Amino acid sequence: MDITPEYLDQRCVKKRLSSDPMENDAAVDSRWSWVVAMAAFLAHLITHGIVYSFGILFLTLQENFKGTKAELSWIPSLTTGCLYLIGPVASILINRYGCRTVTILGAILGCIGYLTSIFVQQLFVLYFTLGIVAGSGFGMVFLPSIIIVTKYFHKYRSLACGLALSGAGGGAFILSPLIDLLIDTYAWKGTLLLLSAIILNCIPCALIFRALPKQNCANRTQVLGDTTNCDEEKISFLNVKDSHCTGENTTDENTRDVNFDKAKNKSGSKNQLAGQGHGDYRDEPTDSVVIEIVREDALSGKNIQQIDCSNDIYFSKDSNEVIGSTQDGIVERYKTLFRCTEVVVFFFTQFLFFAGFYIPFIYIPDKATSDGVNGDSAAWIASTIGISSIAGRVVLGYVADRPFANRMTMFKIALVISGISTALLPLFETLWLFLVYAVIYGISSGITLSLTSVVLADITGINLLADAMGLNNLFSAFGSLLGPPITGLLYDVTQTYTASFLAAGFAMTTSGILLVLVSFCRKQS
Repeated sequence: MDITPEYLDQRCVKKRLSSDPMENDAAVDSRWSWVVAMAAFLAHLITHGIVYSFGILFLTLQENFKGTKAELSWIPSLTTGCLYLIGPVASILINRYGCRTVTILGAILGCIGYLTSIFVQQLFVLYFTLGIVAGSGFGMVFLPSIIIVTKYFHKYRSLACGLALSGAGGGAFILSPLIDLLIDTYAWKGTLLLLSAIILNCIPCALIFRALPKQNCANRTQVLGDTTNCDEEKISFLNVKDSHCTGENTTDENTRDVNFDKAKNKSGSKNQLAGQGHGDYRDEPTDSVVIEIVREDALSGKNIQQIDCSNDIYFSKDSNEVIGSTQDGIVERYKTLFRCTEVVVFFFTQFLFFAGFYIPFIYIPDKATSDGVNGDSAAWIASTIGISSIAGRVVLGYVADRPFANRMTMFKIALVISGISTALLPLFETLWLFLVYAVIYGISSGITLSLTSVVLADITGINLLADAMGLNNLFSAFGSLLGPPITGLLYDVTQTYTASFLAAGFAMTTSGILLVLVSFCRKQS
């Protein structure tokens, strides 16, 4: 069919196009996808359940190693810091070896970290075994468990990610009282031995993380049809080739440039960037229509979109220039991400959020016992955060997939609620008030964590998600590293948790306010 600008003026894409090269594959949103989500759920239950329950171990280690709170806080700080700091390395390994292999390696590292901690007699050695080694292992389980679920879902992506990440809340609910029981029964060394064995159960979960089959690019050719509403997306048909996915080179006579967005021709230089003028074509079939999609996103109203199946090319959301390709090296892909202002701001807000996120998990048991709550009840406060987190991740994750829901708005509100509730925590002194806080914090932080990868995928596109999540984890790592030692130092200086929880709450609230300001500035400009 001869496609002309006049023809395009009367036609519109019949269904929503996507930058996800896998989302039309039969494996996406299938029954097996839910099996993958459940495997990721169990992996998060084990790793993050242990991390979230560290406040119980914190009390025992303080008794045995006689360190200050600032000194002991470096253990969970290094654990959570390395969990995210390993992100860029894990993303490179995922792109090279796949999610399954990286998850297995992470489970082995986590097991080694907890197993070797049994023989440690000096506190600073625990920084390496429980902190760096185990934390790095948990990070290599965490990242692929998120990425594999994000790739296996499109229609139910928020719900699936929420379900998978709710394993962290389930782990806190189950493992907090379990660890307390194990410590009473087997002491801290026996507890670490049993936890090292539990960590190895991530390996069967990893075996389910099989890679998605490569999709035939021809399947991504979209059908044009009549419709009365053409405002949903702005689409630029850059190259319409008559080769019909044969992979043959096309001449200038067979290649036309049309702009559905403004009904005018593109420049010749753009044609070369989009694929025209390449002398050698790969053996894989190419799309007969190369499409640029400018789609509404969470922060600024637009996002980076993949337009060429064969080259995975990305356009700048502020101009018509090609800014990157998944065939670029890792440094070039990182440069592509850092050219996007919204991505950089998102990374910084994650730094602030994680500077305060783990503080309640670490210090609530100690604060509760100092306020007169018995130790068994204090353990259930962390469990309540965990079970509430499940509700936030699954229920609100389902809501986030609804057409009326704005994911980024939900994300911002959850950040602010998490921060304000934590800042008010020093006012709570009874068990019931602690439980009320646990419910509020569990739900708000749960939806924040479950939407992180989804919102980031909305901003960057699915093909850059592994790199974006790696960098996101890097910024989260610095927040996790700095938060616990600083708040522990504040306690040692003031001998009260008031300043510690105020600082944590301020950091999390600021992260949400920053995203609100960015959205406001973009609308004003």
